Amino acid sequence: MPATRSLRVTAISNITPTVRRFEFEPTDGEPYTFVPGQFLMIHFEHSGESLKRSYSLASRAELGEGPAIVVAPVDDGRCTELLWGLEVGAEVEASGPFGRFVIRSGDEPKRFVFLGTGTGIAPYRAMLDQLSVSNAEVHIGLGVRRRNEALFAEEFRSFAEAEGWHFHLCVSRERPKAPDERSGYVTQLISALDVQPERDLVFLCGNPNMVDDGVDALKERKFSPRKIRREKYI
Repeated sequence: MPATRSLRVTAISNITPTVRRFEFEPTDGEPYTFVPGQFLMIHFEHSGESLKRSYSLASRAELGEGPAIVVAPVDDGRCTELLWGLEVGAEVEASGPFGRFVIRSGDEPKRFVFLGTGTGIAPYRAMLDQLSVSNAEVHIGLGVRRRNEALFAEEFRSFAEAEGWHFHLCVSRERPKAPDERSGYVTQLISALDVQPERDLVFLCGNPNMVDDGVDALKERKFSPRKIRREKYI
């Protein structure tokens, strides 16, 4: 696989009031393969400056999806401006996939606990089909301010119902309405689920403060680094 590939935009959609999904296909016609949990890096040119930004892949290859990312706008962000200016048919240069925020072949916990905020839920969507063949118990926690910001919530709920998993929507600025909703922050699930290093493998993805708080809480519970996977969205 070349270090950098040209990707063509095949679809753009608004999936929450602020977040957009961008779907791509390689222009060389070759398959785009990645390990669920990895990210790609899009290369931009802005006012003569070369920029690179990393975005987790949210695709489910089992559904025949090509590389896709979900992006929340950043105020005055140069790359936000460039992404929001794309149209279907436009081409971008991208490198990757990269990253070790993945389920590894030797991972056999009794429980997987996935905690994410905002677009940090994206890599967990990519992992759904991989998890469906696991014998482990699965908990997926998504933290948002308001429920209309909850990416892929219905898809996670459907998987949870079909697979016997558990989906938790943590809403910090609204009262819970559904049985799987709770008030507060997603890191509070660490205590609510009584996560234990002998049983659980915990993934943390999204807001850096959430990731740091989660790691601190897990260390207090005697988790070693090998029982924690983390990915910060800067």
